[in-house]
Amino acid sequence: MHKSAIFFALALSLIYGCKRDLPLPVPDNHVITMGIRLLPRVMNPYRDYRVEVKVSPTPGNVSYIQLDAVRLGTSQPEVTYYLNDDGDAVHPDRGDVVANDGVFTQVLQWRPAELTRNYYQFRFTAVGEGLESIPVLLDTVLSLDNKAPRILQAQAPELLPSGFMDEKYFYVAVQDSDGVDDIASVSFSGLRGEMTFFTGQLHDDGSRGDAVAGDGLYSLRLDSTFAAAKKGTFDLQFIARDRSNVASNIAQKTITIENEPPHIFNLNALSEATIPLTESNTFLVTLDVRDPQGYEDIQFVGYMALRPDSVYANQGLPIPMVDNGLPFDLDRWSQSYFGDVVANDGTYSITAVIFPTDSFGNPTLKGKYIWTFYAIDFVGQKSEQLVHEITLK
Repeated sequence: MHKSAIFFALALSLIYGCKRDLPLPVPDNHVITMGIRLLPRVMNPYRDYRVEVKVSPTPGNVSYIQLDAVRLGTSQPEVTYYLNDDGDAVHPDRGDVVANDGVFTQVLQWRPAELTRNYYQFRFTAVGEGLESIPVLLDTVLSLDNKAPRILQAQAPELLPSGFMDEKYFYVAVQDSDGVDDIASVSFSGLRGEMTFFTGQLHDDGSRGDAVAGDGLYSLRLDSTFAAAKKGTFDLQFIARDRSNVASNIAQKTITIENEPPHIFNLNALSEATIPLTESNTFLVTLDVRDPQGYEDIQFVGYMALRPDSVYANQGLPIPMVDNGLPFDLDRWSQSYFGDVVANDGTYSITAVIFPTDSFGNPTLKGKYIWTFYAIDFVGQKSEQLVHEITLK
């Protein structure tokens, strides 16, 4: 082979060998661009809005997109969000669906500093290695003023008789210029003068007495248990609040709540017992209790125990009975292990324990003990009393 041909072949191989190590030019169609794919033009405070920005090629060197919301007339961002393209794997609850598809997403929880009508410039900036040359995307969004919800009508019964059997209701019709979805709560308070005695919530979810969900008519079904711990005449105040915590007008009603005291019956206890020489003797004492306002209105059930020497046992304090379903366990007496069989069945229990001596080492007194049983509700009303005599021999 001719020397010139050999030299040409060698030079050509060196050129192609060097080209493998040189960076290839980036074609124009690989320039990273971004465009707004989804952005609301009008936003209400305390609503959630989905925002999407498309990046090409997919996803390029973009780590995330920073969104700065700048109120017109100001220079600093009022709030900043971050759009991601990770399928919510790394940043959950931001709303991205498919990872690495070039669509960067964020569900904005729009919380402007002011609840008045304002225009905002949204500035989208791609953040990543070598992206300084990508221009910032700009767009304008209107944030509406937030008008308070308005209570159109409120209904409440004037009287709740003690132990009433039928169902009664609170109804409140509410309107909001941003729609019923903007209503966060409808609540009520029962007052006397400046003092609040009870509070509660009405519902528009098709449950707890509400007929149709989302119709703006808030409801609460009442039964006799509503009167637990309540008695007398109260000023009812109803108020609605939207998701910006802006309060409506106050609707007022008057309600009288009757509350009769609890009733005790069916006492079961020994009339005679023997004082043991050693160890102890036990027997179960039970008492049935009912309250027109339900189990929740019973505050205390127990008895006073008068000894033969006319001194009250338990240092003159009432001896409690329980309806907690806990078995008898003297080692856990302080935890109310009194020997009740079934919890919350209205039968209150205590296991009477007779020792040969009292806590001071004196022999247990023989003779007649008088036990006076009663119950108290959460209004402070006392039931009738049941008196029982037991003789220790």
